[in-house]
Amino acid sequence: MRAARKDLLRAALQYRDAGLGVFPCKPGAKVPAIPAAHERDDPARLTCRGECGRQGHGLYDATTVREVIEAWWRSIPYNIGIPTGLGTFDVLDVDKKPEGNGFAALNKLIAAGLVSGASALVRTRSGGLHLRFAGTDQGCHSLPRQFIDFKSGGGYVLAPPSWVDADDKGPAGAYELLDNRAGTARLDWSQVLAVLDPKPLQRPRRPGTTRALPADGTLPPGVRRALDGPAEDRSAALHRLVGACLRAGLGDDAIHELAAGYEPAVAKYGDRLRVEVDRSMARIGAER
Repeated sequence: MRAARKDLLRAALQYRDAGLGVFPCKPGAKVPAIPAAHERDDPARLTCRGECGRQGHGLYDATTVREVIEAWWRSIPYNIGIPTGLGTFDVLDVDKKPEGNGFAALNKLIAAGLVSGASALVRTRSGGLHLRFAGTDQGCHSLPRQFIDFKSGGGYVLAPPSWVDADDKGPAGAYELLDNRAGTARLDWSQVLAVLDPKPLQRPRRPGTTRALPADGTLPPGVRRALDGPAEDRSAALHRLVGACLRAGLGDDAIHELAAGYEPAVAKYGDRLRVEVDRSMARIGAER
């Protein structure tokens, strides 16, 4: 059942009281609700994490300031977003999709004793699971064939009692807290890989692929054309942007940073954007 605004506000304040910063996501969706603080042609759009003093930076808007939270949820039933990583928690995301689910992979991790220390268990809108662990700076990762994602620094999740409408990724449903306990166990992604993907294929790095974004905001012409190009097909637009970045020799971190500011991709993929960027990079690497 879709939660009322007052219930979402109450939950947001409870997370705040537990020391967790929250930010609003659009009702019925996973994407941040506050419009971007910077225009598309503003170089700061790619690098600013709230230093400008305005709201509109996605997960970087998260706060524990009660007055701000009350103002956000005063009249709109926003979903509740919580950043993952240091200061909050890491999440092992067990997906459930029409084409398959991650429960077989989860059972392997249970048998290996890797997930027994989870501090919370959340059922997602599709019937999948979020297992929470102590927050770290391991970053976000994915094993799409195993239907398993890992969200740490740079990611975020929706928190109960958020509700997501039906879309091409799954049915409508609420996020529900199934279990919550004190715990400080850490989930090591390298150990997850050792169990689920012991010999992962890695995209070979070519010379120059560690380049960061220019400090002055100037982008290679091909990357700029991709950012400004047509985006009616948002999946194709993201793939085109990733390809342009790879051809320009940008590194993985720079590509993820650019994608995080690319509004068509953010609107389509929300908190799964990092996974889609990784898939696109792997696909392009396989084609070369």
